[in-house]
Amino acid sequence: MNRQNQILAGILIIQLAIVAFVFWPGRNVTAAADALYSGITQDNIQSMTISDQDKRVTISRGGDGWVLPDADDFPVTAVQASDVISKILTIDTRRLVASNTTSHARLGVTEADFSRRIDLETTDGQALTLYVGTSPSARSTNIRRGDSDNVYLTSNVTANDLRTDIGSWVNTAYLALPETEIQAVTVENVQGTLEFTRPTTETWTMTGLAAGEVFNENNLTSMLTRLSGFNMVKPLGKADKPEYGMATPATTVTIQIQPAGGEAKTITLVIGPPNPETQNHVVKSSDSEYYVEVAAFGVENFISRNRTDYLVVPEPAATTPITGTNFMTGFEGITTTTPLSATNLLTGAAGVTSTTPLSATEVVTPAQ
Repeated sequence: MNRQNQILAGILIIQLAIVAFVFWPGRNVTAAADALYSGITQDNIQSMTISDQDKRVTISRGGDGWVLPDADDFPVTAVQASDVISKILTIDTRRLVASNTTSHARLGVTEADFSRRIDLETTDGQALTLYVGTSPSARSTNIRRGDSDNVYLTSNVTANDLRTDIGSWVNTAYLALPETEIQAVTVENVQGTLEFTRPTTETWTMTGLAAGEVFNENNLTSMLTRLSGFNMVKPLGKADKPEYGMATPATTVTIQIQPAGGEAKTITLVIGPPNPETQNHVVKSSDSEYYVEVAAFGVENFISRNRTDYLVVPEPAATTPITGTNFMTGFEGITTTTPLSATNLLTGAAGVTSTTPLSATEVVTPAQ
């Protein structure tokens, strides 16, 4: 074997060794990409704040689940919180887009310009910041760690997954009373006091009906439906603040309920005046320790309706129809006091001047 063949054989042996090393059973063909937050697990996260350019929401661990610390630890939907945190922690560094600061503005991941900013706090006090930027396609989003210039593409999260409205993180049902359990409702507003009772399981009536007045039960039905599913925009907290206006409420609703097989119970719903900016109302139920914000349409029936809104409008009184004999004929109303006879007619040949008076007995004959 000459020198050239020996060199070629050596190269071949090296190539075979490399192939064997790479494809040896039990070894991956390519190394797995590193996690963006390597070594951090969901159990390490103490709190998460999601911000956009206008608002933010913070959730944190509390008790057995997740809560809103800014609303006196109102419970958060645990599944949603865990899902979002899991998506963030599984972002990897596989798809590097840029590694210099000059690209950050274009990709929407600067400290001032971003779609979302996520601040994670770990149980050992670490502060982790993630900027979520633009989406070059429906399945990819630019992201950047706050302590790095590297920008990556990920399909794990989008801005739509990272909601900043508090209502999307909680169960918005504030009061849910089965209609069959409601036995009486009293509404006090600026129009007066309305009392409704349930004499039978199938019917309702309004107290204080005058003679001839009929109760319109249909209008009460919409109110009962609202009480069976009374939703909020967001929780506010446990403290009564002066700006809520609860000292002079717009409406107070008192509900008597009788749960099946349980004890009778009274629930009071206090509705504050409208917020000048949003027109929403603060509401407090005696069955909850939290004050909440409710949209105007959710309390409109309680605030604006008065007594007449719950009465059947009487039919207008019938009027006497006019028959054909009551109509005037064309000749009615025109009479003559002096009847005309055939001798009173003037013939066409007669010449009559203003100086010749005519009497009732005169007959004018044609000139000879």
